[in-house]
Amino acid sequence: MEEENKPKISKWKFRVILFVTFFLRSFFPLFLLSLVCLIVGIFIKEFLIIGTVLLAVDFIVSLYFTIRTSMLKGSHEMFNKIVQAARGEDPYGDLDKITGEWENEDYYSEKANDLRGEAGSLKTVSEVFELYKKEICNLAFSGEKYTVYIKKEKYFFDDQMHYVISFDRMREVNDDLEQHLYMDILFSPDRFERKIEETFEGLGGGDTAGFFDKVREYLESNGLMELEIEDINVGASY
Repeated sequence: MEEENKPKISKWKFRVILFVTFFLRSFFPLFLLSLVCLIVGIFIKEFLIIGTVLLAVDFIVSLYFTIRTSMLKGSHEMFNKIVQAARGEDPYGDLDKITGEWENEDYYSEKANDLRGEAGSLKTVSEVFELYKKEICNLAFSGEKYTVYIKKEKYFFDDQMHYVISFDRMREVNDDLEQHLYMDILFSPDRFERKIEETFEGLGGGDTAGFFDKVREYLESNGLMELEIEDINVGASY
């Protein structure tokens, strides 16, 4: 009964809350700088122009991220957390905590542990692709890089030759260190009669939908989607 009486937030109100959160909190330094310039602009006209431009940039960037976040599927775990935060019901505190999970250096390792159990029950390349799309890249953080490649190589895990279809997510921990979260499908080196080799790359905050469309089209056109998995390796590495 308590659940039924819980107030529902409208899509319009949710988007307004998201926009205000991005505008006044996520990009607060930009907002503060524009506000200072506008105040100084009362006395010096040049600063009035600078402040207006900075405020416009804050508005456009906040609007962009609001639209992207609003388009997330409701089944996605991160989406549900954002909705809870907008309602003031987020069990982790607020939106800062949500982004803090990603900033945590152990985020990829924890995510890999969660994915291993689910990936172990997958049977085809298509199922791995859908899991990658849903659980790894559905929420594309700015600063992350997404790579899918198909090629024959000596695989690092067993130092043996395999045909590998790799679904990878990468971020820079610092200037000298990269962290990867990957799901690699392994086939025998003579699995394909003809040579198949291709690489696709996408960036968080970019055209993620277009990235997935290109990968799907290639896998389907080469008859790879319905292939049964011989082996799969899920993990995180530096």
